[in-house]
Amino acid sequence: MVVAAYDRPRKGPYLYLNSKEVFVVDRYAILVDAGYFYAAAAQAVSKETTPIPRHRVSINAPGAFVQGLISRGAQLIANTNGPPAYLLRVYWYDALRGAQPTLEQSTVAGLPGVKVRFGTINAQGKQKGVDSLIVTDLVELARNRAVCEAILVSGDEDLRIAMQIAQTFGIRVHVLAVGEPQKNVNPSLRMEADSVDMLDERWLAEHVVIIDESRTKSVISSVESGSRPGVSATRSGGGSSDILDNAALRVCDELLRDEGCVQDLYRHFAASTAVPSEYDRVLLVGVAGAVGRSLAPEEKRRVRGMFVTQVRRLAAKAASPAR
Repeated sequence: MVVAAYDRPRKGPYLYLNSKEVFVVDRYAILVDAGYFYAAAAQAVSKETTPIPRHRVSINAPGAFVQGLISRGAQLIANTNGPPAYLLRVYWYDALRGAQPTLEQSTVAGLPGVKVRFGTINAQGKQKGVDSLIVTDLVELARNRAVCEAILVSGDEDLRIAMQIAQTFGIRVHVLAVGEPQKNVNPSLRMEADSVDMLDERWLAEHVVIIDESRTKSVISSVESGSRPGVSATRSGGGSSDILDNAALRVCDELLRDEGCVQDLYRHFAASTAVPSEYDRVLLVGVAGAVGRSLAPEEKRRVRGMFVTQVRRLAAKAASPAR
């Protein structure tokens, strides 16, 4: 008889037998509804009663955030007298606003042990297809005996039936609320869960930041006024391409002042040359405002190419030893 496990034989909490093998299942998965996480975390951190737009909420150091989430998941299982379990992976469910993921979405997707699945945003700004992805994965993980425990970071009542089905396959399903469970988790979902725990305000404050909404306006205003020191309004020659290039460099200079963002963008551009949507919008609006007209399609391509080049140049400069 052969013992089959994920990476090595272990004594696990669940054993499934057939005529030839004993399958050891001692894995857990964390399933995160990103839309729920951002909305609830923003409210907990800011203390504001009105909803904060998604573009103003950001994860501080996604790598450290995911590791912190994994630690909280392991702690939750231990606190509920669960047997030792090992992480299968973190599933991150988000929605694409447009054709390309944001830089933060790309960064999270590139982290080891994280699987990102995307739904879409409809015309009313609501995410579509995300719940069905969570339902499918939760049920399939249980049915295929891939995990013995699942941790759900969501509060949506629509996931209750999926939780019930997963539990009939013999796994435990926990809810890890973002903020107070009484406020942010549907009562019926709380009742169905094997346990309910929370990410408190202190934990959230370490990993979530609220972005100043005036940043985009200040970048564009600075570019249009030519206020960055050391940058002349036009290049020698004064041609239209020179004016466009000069404006693009000034916008890049404003957008790439944060060395941490440069490194994240550099890693993003190692896999894709598409400019993340939150940078693309400011980049094109800023350049168009600086030159005083709309940009032609070929000019947009040129500006985006310059942005990618500037990111790579700054990343290489930061990596080279100081002389």
